[in-house]
Amino acid sequence: MAVIDKKKTGTVAGQYVSLLLDYLRSRGHSPEALFGAARIAGIESADAPVRLTTEEYFGILDQAVAVTSDPDLGFHAGMLVAPRHLGVVGYVVMCSTKLGEALTQYDRYVRLVHGIGRPLVVRHDDRVEMPLDWSGTSAPPPAFAQLIMTTRARMGRLLTGRETVPLDVDFQFATPRDSDAYHRFFGGKINFAATQTRLMFPADYLELPVIMASAEMARVIGARAEAQMIRLADEPEFMRELKTMLTQGLAIGHIGAVDIAQRMGISSRTLHRRLSGYAYVFRDVLDDVRRERAESYLAQSQHSLAEVAFLLGYTEQSAFQHAFKRWTGMTPQRYRVGSAPK
Repeated sequence: MAVIDKKKTGTVAGQYVSLLLDYLRSRGHSPEALFGAARIAGIESADAPVRLTTEEYFGILDQAVAVTSDPDLGFHAGMLVAPRHLGVVGYVVMCSTKLGEALTQYDRYVRLVHGIGRPLVVRHDDRVEMPLDWSGTSAPPPAFAQLIMTTRARMGRLLTGRETVPLDVDFQFATPRDSDAYHRFFGGKINFAATQTRLMFPADYLELPVIMASAEMARVIGARAEAQMIRLADEPEFMRELKTMLTQGLAIGHIGAVDIAQRMGISSRTLHRRLSGYAYVFRDVLDDVRRERAESYLAQSQHSLAEVAFLLGYTEQSAFQHAFKRWTGMTPQRYRVGSAPK
């Protein structure tokens, strides 16, 4: 059974859970018989789909592996992924112009899909790595690692229409019996029993055009995603207070979870627990505050980039520039030019 790290507590959207349910049905199993008709109806409701806790989600994943006797369940289920399994986020990324923009948009709205970690994109010159964001003390469950890597690859191909683009993958679990299937699907170098689970590809893949790109639909669907983000977080008093404390902390250089929790009069453990209830982790909220302040500062031309980096609590301007591009898909310089009064 999967052991859930406390940092992974959060919620998972019903649409994402339905990917596992679709796979169970493809193998001749009834999710209704396994988990109860009422529960499945709630998960798959188009009007008001439920959100499961991470623990509940991993429970379904464990049971799916057990009932199918499929050690490669995540790999096989991931091949079935479609935009609908990501809810509104699936349609946001479909409207993006390029693959790099789609990844940026997915990072922005990933909490609408699940709260199990962000889709990190790390660029090394001409190579890009997408490690599995997993902070547990042990390796992620094989089925989950398979699912994440396979769905990333499949969605990238659906977005770009490039079915034969080779991708390199490292998995932490041992070599499976049918390792050739992994090689055929990903098309690149596959390493098992690796030290980290990650997907890798040439950086120029980020420039691949998305075949269904639409600026008009991007605005419409993006607005819907933003509304869902607001409903998900609901900005309770706790979140407003936290963001205020973080904004103040940026000015004095004290933005660690322990420092902020102390200023709020709670323990850091309580801080993380309260955040998980809103499908957030501390880093995400800090990123949101920094992004909001960065956009405000960049609109004020009197602040140099080095000054903005300092005001946001970065010790290096390059670290700020890297973070801003991850948030927005553009450099601070480009954003400043675009936001300048016409």
